[in-house]
Amino acid sequence: MSTTEAPPKEDENLQLQYKPDDFGGMRAECIDDAFLYKVCHVAGDLLVSASIIVRETGLKIQTTDPQAVAVVIIDLPSKMFSSYRCEGFVVAHVNMETLVNMLKKTGHDHSKFDLTLEIHADDPEMMYIEIFDKKKKTTTTHTLKLWEPKSEIIYFDEAQFDHYRVVSSRGLHEEINMLSHLVDPQKAIEVTASNDLCLSIEDEYGESATIFTQDTSPGYKVVKQHVDACAKDADGNYKFFDEIVGLQGFKDSSAGAKKGKKAVAPRKRKRSSVPATGRRHKTASESAGVVSGDEELEQNGNAETSDDLYRKANEAFEHKSTKIDDPDELAQLVDKKPEKIAPVHVTLSLLLLKMIAKGLRLDSEVFMLIKNNYPVMFIQRVQQHGRILIALAPKHLDSDEAFEEKGDTADNAMDQLMALDVN
Repeated sequence: MSTTEAPPKEDENLQLQYKPDDFGGMRAECIDDAFLYKVCHVAGDLLVSASIIVRETGLKIQTTDPQAVAVVIIDLPSKMFSSYRCEGFVVAHVNMETLVNMLKKTGHDHSKFDLTLEIHADDPEMMYIEIFDKKKKTTTTHTLKLWEPKSEIIYFDEAQFDHYRVVSSRGLHEEINMLSHLVDPQKAIEVTASNDLCLSIEDEYGESATIFTQDTSPGYKVVKQHVDACAKDADGNYKFFDEIVGLQGFKDSSAGAKKGKKAVAPRKRKRSSVPATGRRHKTASESAGVVSGDEELEQNGNAETSDDLYRKANEAFEHKSTKIDDPDELAQLVDKKPEKIAPVHVTLSLLLLKMIAKGLRLDSEVFMLIKNNYPVMFIQRVQQHGRILIALAPKHLDSDEAFEEKGDTADNAMDQLMALDVN
């Protein structure tokens, strides 16, 4: 891992000038929301301990294993909390298993609980967690020890990619989980990313592969577009989510769908001569023109689940006309054929990839960023403003010669490209 100090590129790095002595305390409240438990659970599934960065702009949880094979960075801006106040800057280590267990109560029925996190200015080595049960009118308090306070921020320098891939989080999890049952989880998984995405495994008894096909698999899209995974705007928001389009956007544009449908009254139909016993009687809700729960979600444009994405994307493909009679239209279609993307081959840990796919189910979509000689990045949005970034280092690099010519070792791609600022 590189410990050379790099020039600060993000606003948060400028806050490294703060020292624990200048820390004035932090208080954050979460009301009717379980996002903190969910994101901590993702990090806790991968690694035992993590650093929590407490700053005026929000909280950041970052963790990596000793070999720097997997890195988890979770950004929770202050605007995600019901209320947030912080003076100064402090970084400390926490035991993720303990933190997850303390927050577990809020994950069952978040509407019942109010959660408060607090770090006192005169005691920055303790975090006080208070959970108020609004139904039972009881308060549970936890004290979480913070240790080895230090000022360090992990970030990826020049995390720029020429393509991004968006995959259904449920589809990715199901396919990787299925492959992991066929071989020893300690085995490697081969990822080939071109226009299609191929996940393959093998052992001495055989081999298996799953392929997500561009413009065919409803839960997969690849786009040729230059993106920077870590760039922020003036307000501290990640530009990535403003510059890219997810599965929902692709579905709407391809199927010509419009957000929100107006509910219309049922049309009056002529009386039929069919005997009453052969008719299907309307339910009370149908007679009153009441819209079902699924229809209401569709009308409000809130179809967020993977099931909805799969179902609606499949409907879009089924209603596409496959027969083209006009030669000019056919020629235009040929011209729009996706440009061939040079394949990138990486070998990853099957066990770690399985854990990542399992954890990244907070949203219906996962964005994958892959390029030669670089960690594979998985990005998922947390509500509107937060995000999870997980980087997984390949077991070997595509082009070891590229690093050997520079005199660098090529044992771990993360060592070459992950910056670590230390004060």
